Amino acid sequence: MPHGFKTHVLAIVMAALVLPARAATYYVSTESAASNSNTGTEAKPWRTITYAATRAVAGDTVYIKAGNYGNEHVVVANSGSSGKPIVFEGINGTPVLGTLPSPRTTPASSEIGFKLTRKNYITLRNLKFTWYYECVYVDSSDYVTLDKLHIEKCGGEGAYGDGIVFTWSDYGTIKDCTVIDCGGNNVFFNHSNNCVVDGLTSLGTLINTDTYATDYYCAMRCCNNNIVRNSHAEDKTDTGKGNHGFIIKDLSYTPHSTGNIIQDCTAISFEECFSVAHLAYGNQFVRCTADNSNKAGGFNVAFQARNGAHDNTFKDCTGTGRRIVVGLSNYNEGNNTLNKAGNKWINCTLRGTGLSNSIGVFFDRTSGTAFENCVFDKVNYLGRYTNTNTGNSFKNCIVTGVNATYDPVTISYPFGGTPSNGTSALAVTYTDFYGNGFSALGGTGNLAVDPSFADQANGDYHLKSTVGRWSGTAWVKDAVDSKCIDAGDTASVYPNEPAPNGGRINIGRYGNTTEASKSSGSGGGGDDEPVEATPYDNRLIDGTPTTVYTTNSYLDIGHSTSSSRKCRALIWFDLAKYSRPVRQATLSLYWYYPTTTRLNDTIVEIYRPATGWDHNYACWTNKANGTAWTNAGGDWYSKNGVPQGTSPYASATFSASMAATKIYYTFDVTKLVNEYVASGKNAGFLIKARTESDNYIAFNGLSATDGATLPKLAIIPAANAVPAGAWALYD
Repeated sequence: MPHGFKTHVLAIVMAALVLPARAATYYVSTESAASNSNTGTEAKPWRTITYAATRAVAGDTVYIKAGNYGNEHVVVANSGSSGKPIVFEGINGTPVLGTLPSPRTTPASSEIGFKLTRKNYITLRNLKFTWYYECVYVDSSDYVTLDKLHIEKCGGEGAYGDGIVFTWSDYGTIKDCTVIDCGGNNVFFNHSNNCVVDGLTSLGTLINTDTYATDYYCAMRCCNNNIVRNSHAEDKTDTGKGNHGFIIKDLSYTPHSTGNIIQDCTAISFEECFSVAHLAYGNQFVRCTADNSNKAGGFNVAFQARNGAHDNTFKDCTGTGRRIVVGLSNYNEGNNTLNKAGNKWINCTLRGTGLSNSIGVFFDRTSGTAFENCVFDKVNYLGRYTNTNTGNSFKNCIVTGVNATYDPVTISYPFGGTPSNGTSALAVTYTDFYGNGFSALGGTGNLAVDPSFADQANGDYHLKSTVGRWSGTAWVKDAVDSKCIDAGDTASVYPNEPAPNGGRINIGRYGNTTEASKSSGSGGGGDDEPVEATPYDNRLIDGTPTTVYTTNSYLDIGHSTSSSRKCRALIWFDLAKYSRPVRQATLSLYWYYPTTTRLNDTIVEIYRPATGWDHNYACWTNKANGTAWTNAGGDWYSKNGVPQGTSPYASATFSASMAATKIYYTFDVTKLVNEYVASGKNAGFLIKARTESDNYIAFNGLSATDGATLPKLAIIPAANAVPAGAWALYD
């Protein structure tokens, strides 16, 4: 045999030895021929999921055919890897694990349906569980995905046992799962970070006296940077049970929860619909709806920040409270005497059901709580005050249908004991009081006028306008203008309000939002109309350094790993109408991409670009026709005038754990705008990421299809200056 031939054969053999093993597909079935002694093929399936879980390795998929597998206790033996998860998926229907006794009993704590301990990159899909003490238990395991699971009647009596648990496990995903009647927690996260819950349905159907009735429907403890969105929790029996919908609750455990976002979620009939407690801070509740209209029992709250929770934000939320709409109280548990400081409710609807003892806000050891652009409606008492409360405020709000300013009734725990009239300690400004059982409170800018709501009886708190009011589907015109239009605090910014506006924020629920009613005032016509100039976009991309990107639907910022390129943006606004320094200038950018999380935080910074760039030619290499940037990617100056300096005029941080929130983010660019006004030379803004590595994001640009999400520059002029507006711009 020729030497060369033998060498060639040896090379083939060696190559085969180093080739990675191909991902395998296995099958499990309850059919009579199924056996763990089979090969696990579709023709010869295994009998138990437990056995399959010992065999599957990274990249493998285990298809589980529909059937009842009884009380299997599945322990996953191996981890998957990035891009090669181990998948357990139900097919031909939904397989069932667990057998519910009749009547229901409490399973032993060892009864765990699917257990993962230090096993990463595992996916469970289309499976049903019942009766286990812990249905799916994820411990110290990262990148675990639970998709389309149905979990019902698990856990034990007395608020123990769980449907889904993530403990010390990061980057987990719960997607389109349903969890019902688990005695302790339907869903519980403990010391788990950067997880996403999307499309969760968490329900309770048992009566108050049932020992298996769910206590917590979606709970977090000591968790950071998780997102719960598009999810629904409901106690469907509307009982008086002390239960909780979406709650962040640390007790005495540390580190305290921060950076979590509860977004576009609904909670119905709970003691606490949405709650944050025990020194948890910096969490957000966005576009959430709480409804306790039918909740029985003496104590229930739509939105709660208690036991030392501080600096949390509730934005664009709607709460209907049968007893209390907003609670700032303390329960007799960990950190029960700590002050709650700096919590905010912005652009919220906070209403009652007309109950004679209902309370708008329960203040108990609270400081620096702010209500801005909120509507209070149909509560008996605007507030209840116990212990010491300082520095709390109402601004740009509307208070209507409220009988009394404060609750004078002495009630024991959890209502805080002896109340007082703390109304005089509130800072109430630019707030309208109408149709109440008391006169307007004193304070700068306060009103006592009919707000002229679109449909107060049905909860539509848009202000009537002869120029334009958002109906939910279109802009309509009314016969009258609400006196709350253009009546807000003159120092409040309003970059999100559509034109025409009067150069001032609206009072009420939709002030400084894209649904703010339009104005027929001084800002609504004539010289105060937005400048009609041809808009341009300029993206600077190092991957295509000589290509001019103008008139695009988005602005890229940061570093795109898909094409290994840095991305920056230039943007220009027409400031010609301003001849005097302005009081405030706010740049607003609408974050729309990516739809997934990223590896690192993105810090977006604003600098002053060098003059002389031409939008027709600006690219990564050139700033004008035949003229190159001194520094490829743009010549800029920091706020202290240093060329290519690192001190931006403004910046904002976009957490790596967050996907695009589809809301505006604002940058205070007053200093830079006033430099332009003083010099008469306007070079616009250069936008870049501080660290251009694996942290790409994008904002909507001028050619975005949704005109309500374009970049905006809002100007609040100084006294006697030209009126403000959202001016046309060049990117």
